[in-house]
Amino acid sequence: MRTRNAVSSVWLLVGFRTRVRHSTWMVTDALIEMVALWMACRRVSGPRQHPWSVDVRDSSGRKRTDPGYDPSTVYVPSDAERRMTPFQQQFWAIKRHHYNTVLLFKKGKFYECYDVDADIGHQVLQLNYTGSGRADMRCVGVPESAFFRHAIRLVDAGYRVGRVEQVETVLAAKNNANKICDRRLVKILTKSTIVDESGEDVFGDPRYLMTIVEDKWARGSGTTGLGVCYLNVATAAVHFGVLLTDDERFTKLETLLVRVRPQEVLLDSSSERLEFLVRSCAASDVQVHRRSLAAVFSETFAHGCGFEYLHGSACAARPSRSC
Repeated sequence: MRTRNAVSSVWLLVGFRTRVRHSTWMVTDALIEMVALWMACRRVSGPRQHPWSVDVRDSSGRKRTDPGYDPSTVYVPSDAERRMTPFQQQFWAIKRHHYNTVLLFKKGKFYECYDVDADIGHQVLQLNYTGSGRADMRCVGVPESAFFRHAIRLVDAGYRVGRVEQVETVLAAKNNANKICDRRLVKILTKSTIVDESGEDVFGDPRYLMTIVEDKWARGSGTTGLGVCYLNVATAAVHFGVLLTDDERFTKLETLLVRVRPQEVLLDSSSERLEFLVRSCAASDVQVHRRSLAAVFSETFAHGCGFEYLHGSACAARPSRSC
């Protein structure tokens, strides 16, 4: 009987220790899963979002749904700016004037995106967020050797890319009051302006940037003058002239758009019918930018700087007299 009880006690003790060990393993596995989940959430969400990146307003305080909203600017509260670190102040000093541009900041041997730009880099380029962000901002980065490869992907996805370079060495920065390198926006790349370091067209096929301005001329009743300029940044080829037409459909401009197929077109802010024509005849993924250009061209025309008619497929026109 004593032997049987001893054996039973041993089995109970072994079973208890096994259950305890199994429970310990379960707790350990649960802790590992919780830590992994927390790290994954940290990578996805990153540091907190700034209020001005959530409720976005332009520098004049207009919301995205308000008339006259300027997407290139963002309002950053002055009290929040005073609480920023020197690097955050440097970043937002540039970003607040180029909010619709994805900025790649040079830091050492890397180019890094922050805040809303980091979200775009994560979504479009599938880049992982840094574990804890940088300077209390979400952050993704690419090696400097891969800058153009990633810039091209962003540009083809429809984004403008700003290249921010260090304009002084780390050693020189030690003499600065804030101890950070001076950085400046040196270049903005778009679909029609991106070229590699050697100046070659990175896309192979020519990509044109075109500007069109509509104006009424005094040469005849009902005659419309269309100031046209298009250029290829990679080859520095510039073509310009004026299309004179009394055709409501702008057939001559339609022909030029189909032949050139510009990737980007800059129009006057009031040219709604021209925008429709451009989107119908230019490249399928054409980007149209609306700006207030009529005053500039009207002043030029008023000073007598006329151009000969752009005949058919002719690219350039010569001034009728000097400006």
